[in-house]
Amino acid sequence: MAIISRILDTNVLIHANGDQSPQTSATCKMECLRLLVSAMANDYQIVIDGGADPNGSDMLDEYRHKLHESGDGFGEMFLRWLLQNWQNLILVPLTRSGESYEEFPQDPRLATFDPRDHKWIAAAVSCHMYNDIQPEVMQSADYKWEQYVRAFLDYKVNIVFVCPNPVK
Repeated sequence: MAIISRILDTNVLIHANGDQSPQTSATCKMECLRLLVSAMANDYQIVIDGGADPNGSDMLDEYRHKLHESGDGFGEMFLRWLLQNWQNLILVPLTRSGESYEEFPQDPRLATFDPRDHKWIAAAVSCHMYNDIQPEVMQSADYKWEQYVRAFLDYKVNIVFVCPNPVK
């Protein structure tokens, strides 16, 4: 049986917290919470950028910027779990290149993709390049990603929307 691996966009942790994103539906919050509980139960492996320790991870830096390590929300509890279980994560290298990463696909269809979100895609590409693993990139409710899904698939990056799109 293949091991499932996933990359979690920061919004998954934020929506699991609940109180940081009051516009998020109860269903979305529960789906994000379920996803984090499943990770902590080792139902799948987390992919994150980094090396031997948590310092130097752009993904973890964003988690820390948006959440509080000492907080009592579930996303924050998950952040503490990540830090305690660092050695059990799939760690991938990312190479900074200006506002982006060398691993992010240079594709005209992706030219308008938010540079702040390049790290998630670059980590998926890096994971496939170095580990021959195709992690799912879990996105909770950032539906502006939808227009790029087909292009990402060309680079073996599968985006999974955890929450149903309320406008569909």
